[in-house]
Amino acid sequence: MQVIVEGKNLSITEALRQHATHQAEKLLKIGHNITKVRVYLETVAKKNNDPKANSVTFHVEISGADVTIEKHAVDI
Repeated sequence: MQVIVEGKNLSITEALRQHATHQAEKLLKIGHNITKVRVYLETVAKKNNDPKANSVTFHVEISGADVTIEKHAVDI
């Protein structure tokens, strides 16, 4: 399984890359033929406790249809 980590408006450190890869590897427990996982990390200008200030999107490519998972949070 190939894991691609990309960021928008933030630099991807090695620690962020390792954490995102570790989380993506948990998807293998599902048991489907996952070929590729794209992880998009995005942040916007900080607004006080804005619940949509940061978002993480996992785009999972499997045989058949693709799956997209998106999560918003105050802190990544």
